[in-house]
Order: sequence, then structure tokens, then C-alpha cells
Amino acid sequence: MKFTSIPEAYSSFRDPLPYTVDGEGVTGDIEIVVSDATSGEQLGTKRLYNSAGGTVDIAPVVRSAVRYRLPEAVARCGVVDTGAQIKVAVTANGTAAPVRNFIAARVDLGALYTLLEAQSEQRTLAADEYDLISFFSMPDAVSDVVVEAYGESYGFMTLTPPSGGQRCVAVTPQGFAEVPQRLKVTIRIDGEAVSTIDYTVIENPSTARRMAWLDEQCAVEMYTFPVSCEMTVTAARRRCYTAQGRETVSVERDASLRLVSAYEPRAQLAALSEIIVSPRVWMVRGSVGEEVDIMTDTLMTAGCGALGSVAVTVRKRGKEVRL
Repeated sequence: MKFTSIPEAYSSFRDPLPYTVDGEGVTGDIEIVVSDATSGEQLGTKRLYNSAGGTVDIAPVVRSAVRYRLPEAVARCGVVDTGAQIKVAVTANGTAAPVRNFIAARVDLGALYTLLEAQSEQRTLAADEYDLISFFSMPDAVSDVVVEAYGESYGFMTLTPPSGGQRCVAVTPQGFAEVPQRLKVTIRIDGEAVSTIDYTVIENPSTARRMAWLDEQCAVEMYTFPVSCEMTVTAARRRCYTAQGRETVSVERDASLRLVSAYEPRAQLAALSEIIVSPRVWMVRGSVGEEVDIMTDTLMTAGCGALGSVAVTVRKRGKEVRL
């Protein structure tokens, strides 16, 4: 038994991942076992019955095992795992194929580096908020991220993600000697700056709500909508008749909230519009993210000229959850 072809490393698991096996002249049942190479957990199996070989696509098995997530807590800048990469081991009747890393993003594997961000490189951030920056790099490229803090004093830190793949770093004003007035984040490949994102540290209004969602590359984007308004609360009561008459036996509460962006350039509005087609959306309070549903099916830009705004409506997923 041998593998005659396997997918290229860092292929997207949102595309087919075909593995072709050859029984080397022996006909019989072939069991393909897909496992998480890091944890050893078996993710799934596929079988070829009474066969001398064939091709199976393991992408559905891998996709079902992936769990996208936000970091549990961000007290300072650091490397985080959003679940967008998985290391996979595949065997056919005990014969092992080379271990492969697969990622969510669809990138040009001929490029050493790809920034997986759709939003503007000029951003705002409150002192208690964090942002996530995702990028892809090949394993033969040395990548690091330099975060510089400017204010009454200067501070910096260098983050070094693991080599290769779809990586993510969390950026926050916290963790420095004092809260900075602005942050400058520089991603370097082999010592050369390839991307720069600047943050102005601001104080949010009380109506602000910070949102996170998966963009078209399944990288987490974050943005603070400064205005939340028009909360709608719906109560569903279940009643029954007793000897004393009609009584309410249970009440279910549902709530939705309308969020409005700041006036932004058209390119930024296009990036924000991805929230309504995202498979996962969170509302973030401090370092805690809670998943919500998007009720908006169509986005229309308010305003005219070079700047505009967008509005989306979100709804809680659990009962009695404040928005």
C-alpha cells in the first residue's frame, strides 16, 4: 500500500483535499484514517471496498473538525490561535502519508507572505480592547511582528509566531508601562517590513459595541461600532389554565440591537459588509467574546461622497443575554 499523490502543504481545507492510494496489485478493503497530528485524535475514516486503489477527499472530515474561536483573554500583545490551521495525519491500512498542515485561507502558495486583512491599515482601539491581525507565511520565511507604543514614553515588543501557516497576533494597548496614545504594528518577513497597521487609542462612547467575525479568508476581523440603538425586546409567554384561571408558566425573552458604524471610506465599508455573510460573528466585551446572530440580509451604505456608514442588526443566541 502506498500513497501516489497528496495535497500540497498549506492547501485550504475549504477546497478538495484528494489523497490517492495504490494497493500495489492487491485488491481488498482500504481504510483511510484521518487524525489530528497534534493531539492524535481520530477525526474520521473513509473506506474503499474491494478496491486496488483510488482517491478520497478528506476535506469534509477536516472541515467538520475545525473550531474557529477567539482568544479567551488578552492582557497584552501576543500570538493567539483562532483555529484556522490544523495539522493532519492520514493513513491507509496503516501506511502513513506525510503529515500536512492545512489552512482555512485560500492563498497563493508561491508567495512567501499574504496579509489576511480586509480592513483599513488606519484603525482605532480603546484602552481595554484588542485587535487581531492574521497573515500567512511559508515555513522557510522568518516572520516576526513588532508592536511599538507611542505616548508620554516609548515602548515596544516583538512577537514571533510559529514558523509557517495561517497565523494570528493579538494587539492591545494593555501590557505597556502606561496606556499609549497610538500603536504601530509592523509585520516583518526575513527582517523586511511587509505590512504596517497604525492604531489611534481612543475612548469609546457608552453606546459602542465591539464586533468580531470571520472574513472571506476565515480570518477574524474586529471593529467597534460606535452607535448602538433601537433595541427590540420580544417576550413569548406560555400560559395554561388552572383552577385559579389563566396563568403564565414560562417566559422566553428575545432581543435585537441595531449597530451603526462610523463614517468610513468606501474600501472600509466594503470590508465591514462581510459581517452579514460571515458564518461566525461575536460581540466582544473586554476580552470575552459571545457569539451572536446577524439579522441583516442586505447592507445599504448611508451617506454620499467619499464617506459613508453601514448599519447591522444583531440578535443574541442564548436566553437572557444582554446586548
